Amino acid sequence: MDIYLIRHGESTGNNQHRFMGWSDYPLSPAGELQTEVVADRLAKLGPMPVISSDLLRARQTAMAIAGKWGGEISTDSRWRETNFGALDDRSWDDLTNNAELSALMDNDPVNTPWPQGESAATMANRVNEAFLELCGSTDESIAVVTHGGPIHAVVAHCLQIPPEKYWTLSFSHAGITHIQIVDGWTSIITVNDAGQL
Repeated sequence: MDIYLIRHGESTGNNQHRFMGWSDYPLSPAGELQTEVVADRLAKLGPMPVISSDLLRARQTAMAIAGKWGGEISTDSRWRETNFGALDDRSWDDLTNNAELSALMDNDPVNTPWPQGESAATMANRVNEAFLELCGSTDESIAVVTHGGPIHAVVAHCLQIPPEKYWTLSFSHAGITHIQIVDGWTSIITVNDAGQL
């Protein structure tokens, strides 16, 4: 089977340099264009089920993709971005200016929980639970529209990336990561393919 992980298009919060997390911003005009382009590219590969994070920016992207096949989306909150807790919807400067939290994140960015939120490791556990369920699906192809953090989590799981290398990957808005599962073997076909943009 083929699983396509798609990061949502740019949102109005992304271009304000905020911790997006569970904040529910819509797509920006640039994000709407990115979404249309990625939907056109995926249209050739479908139809297929489309699963989305329940946050607005992901749902808007998913609806555009599913719409190319005349289909609908299903939402799963496990595919949400990391819950940044007290820093959710705050400026990146709020981390930079917090010396104690910055030091904790620098020392262990995967296992350190965000104040009143969750750690990257906690997010990865819920995301990979959802991913492993998909791996047992009988569908030939599935598209999942999610966020940068969850895509990090799945790729790190598949490649067994150690915690100290977790953040060496980067995922663009509307980029596609293609994972293929054949006879129980998992292969990463592409990571953050944004050639359509």
